[in-house]
Amino acid sequence: DWVLITHHHPDHYGGLAELAKTIEIERIVHLPSDNPTSHWSQTRSRLQRIRSNRPENFEHLGQFVIQSILPTRNPHASENDRSIAVRVSAGLSSLMMTGDLEAFGERRLVAMGIPPSDALHLGHHGSRTSSTNLFLEAVSPKIAIASCGLENRYGFPHPLVSKRLETNNISVFTTAANGLIRLIPDQSGWTVSTLR
Repeated sequence: DWVLITHHHPDHYGGLAELAKTIEIERIVHLPSDNPTSHWSQTRSRLQRIRSNRPENFEHLGQFVIQSILPTRNPHASENDRSIAVRVSAGLSSLMMTGDLEAFGERRLVAMGIPPSDALHLGHHGSRTSSTNLFLEAVSPKIAIASCGLENRYGFPHPLVSKRLETNNISVFTTAANGLIRLIPDQSGWTVSTLR
């Protein structure tokens, strides 16, 4: 139905034009970029047939309720900390996704009083600059997911983040180890299905 672009870094939209050849996309949800890169402009021009709009505060998509949390307007914030955060809920199941938010953005979400979520898509691929103890305590997830390549050069998820997750008894799934990861809502939270 729609694709969310959390922020304008190529690793968050780079495959979109190819994806659109395989999957019919109704619309692209994103914020305008203050400094649109030529790469983003090229990608967007290849997708002109797909309408785009700003995220709404709440959306209903089948059984899912989607809350978009817009980023800070602080001009000194990094592009990562200008990521759109999203909380998806279905019945008793909830998932927090933070794009590439780092400690600054996470503190802002905690100050806003975000509710706990059963699952967390780790910010910035599991970088040590994200998934702070303060944020993990506020979200208190049972499941964490990291999007990262096999043997990626950054070592994501970072050992410090892995330790924080272990200390908080959070089960971790990574695209590097598990391939495609699906979360399916059920009566007790989420059922996790992985490609491998």
